[in-house]
Amino acid sequence: MFIKKKNYQGIPNVGNSCYLSSLLQLLIRLPIFEYELENYEEYKQRTNHSSNYIEKYIQVFTNIYQILCHYHNTNQFAEPNPIHIIRLLGQINPQFMSPHEQQDTQEVLTLILDFLNHHLKNEFKKQFDDNFKIHILKEILCNHCNYKIQLNDTCLNLSLCAEDKILINTGNKSEILNDYKCDNCKNIGNVEKKQIIIKYPNILMIYYPFYIQTISNDIGCLNQIINMPYTEQNCEEIKYLKYKLTMGVVRIGYFHSIGHYYINILEENENDTKWIRCNDEIVQMTNFDINEYINIRMYIFEKQI
Repeated sequence: MFIKKKNYQGIPNVGNSCYLSSLLQLLIRLPIFEYELENYEEYKQRTNHSSNYIEKYIQVFTNIYQILCHYHNTNQFAEPNPIHIIRLLGQINPQFMSPHEQQDTQEVLTLILDFLNHHLKNEFKKQFDDNFKIHILKEILCNHCNYKIQLNDTCLNLSLCAEDKILINTGNKSEILNDYKCDNCKNIGNVEKKQIIIKYPNILMIYYPFYIQTISNDIGCLNQIINMPYTEQNCEEIKYLKYKLTMGVVRIGYFHSIGHYYINILEENENDTKWIRCNDEIVQMTNFDINEYINIRMYIFEKQI
């Protein structure tokens, strides 16, 4: 419903660009291409600030966005090829300059989504928020004077880290801050910080950092249907949203700099459900078996209505 269904076409690996091939297969299925981006003049008007870096940043990512729109609209991956996008990324971060250097799919996805987050025109921001942002209420309570601060965080890196098992499993977590100074009583320490998920997006991403070498099933993501807990603001009742796994980015190898990436995509119609593996230029059916789950690095779930 939220993730777009597209025809499958393999994307050649031009060096170590498998991470980008997986990313492109993911991106063309996300509902981002109906958005409109602001330009640098709009940015200066919005922020009253000039910056040569930001101007170049906007130019590069707008170009990348236009390339992805071309892919999305035509299903053609021949021109411009992944090496073009890699060189564009390298203009704002030298680590992306070489097509022979492996990168992490989730990190590059975050760069692109963060850009959209900051440079969408106002009328598209709510649509982007609904599709991608997790809303978290943060409470900071001083146990000396009971002074409480509440803050809304609407980004959280646009995804959840699988390391944060407590937050994923319960929808909230608490910790004691021993070096925090209370704004009210000025005492240091014995301050409780609580994070509460109050709203989930249409598309939920859960990722494993590249430094995690093994994956366990203790957050339940090996199930293709998961129920995510949340608590609406000013309400104590825990509610649940159902999500279905629709894409999974797999990495073979313990280190993202020398591993290999591909993506599995759920294909559904009235009579059949199957998984499609897009492994560079090779597109084939797969069972998405336990061996692939063991190597998964990012889950993409879609909210079920």
